[in-house]
Amino acid sequence: MITPVIHSGGSGTRLWPLSWQLNPKQFLKLFGDRTMLHHTLDRLKGLPCDCPIVICNEEHRFVAGEQLLEMEVKDFSIILESTPKTAPAIALATIHAAAQESCEGKDGDPILLVLPVDHMIADAEPLHKSMTEAFPAARNGWLVIFGIVPERPEIGYGYIKRGEKHENNSDIYAVASFREKPEEETAREYIKSGKYY
Repeated sequence: MITPVIHSGGSGTRLWPLSWQLNPKQFLKLFGDRTMLHHTLDRLKGLPCDCPIVICNEEHRFVAGEQLLEMEVKDFSIILESTPKTAPAIALATIHAAAQESCEGKDGDPILLVLPVDHMIADAEPLHKSMTEAFPAARNGWLVIFGIVPERPEIGYGYIKRGEKHENNSDIYAVASFREKPEEETAREYIKSGKYY
C-alpha cells in the first residue's frame, strides 16, 4: 500500500487577487468544477492507497477537511505546518505514517507518495505507470523523485541531472545533482544535453 502525502501548504498569494491567504489556490476551482485538492485526490484513483495525509496551514485545516469529505475520503490525517517549509512537513508526515496502526504487521516501512497539490496533470495514466515502475525501487529503500522532460528553458524551476541507470530498470536513474533555478542560457544547455528533468 502507498500512503499518499498531499502537500497543500503555502499562503496562496501568488495568484492574488483570485487567491489570497485565507482562500489559497489549492482550494479554488481553477480547472472546471473541481478544486486542485480534488484533482490531486482524483489522481490517486486506481492505485493501492492507504489513508491520505494532508499537510496544510492551520487556517486551512477546516477547508481541507471539508474538501476531503466532499470526495468521500473517510479516513485521513491532517498535519498542520507552523511555517511554510516543505522538508520538515514531509518529515512529520513520515513519522506519522510510520506510527499508524495500519502500518503494524506490514512488511517494512510505509511507502509514501508525496504529491504537491498545485500540480495540474491532465492524464494520470503515465504517472501511474511511472509509480508502478518505481515501486520496487522504493520498496528496496530508494528515495524516488519523478521528473518531466523540459520542453523549453525555464528559469523559475529547479532541474534534476540524471546519473547512472538503475541496475534493474532502464527508466530509473540515480540523481547526479540538483540545480536550482538556472539562468536561461544554462537552462538551454541543460535541455540540449538531454540529461536534465
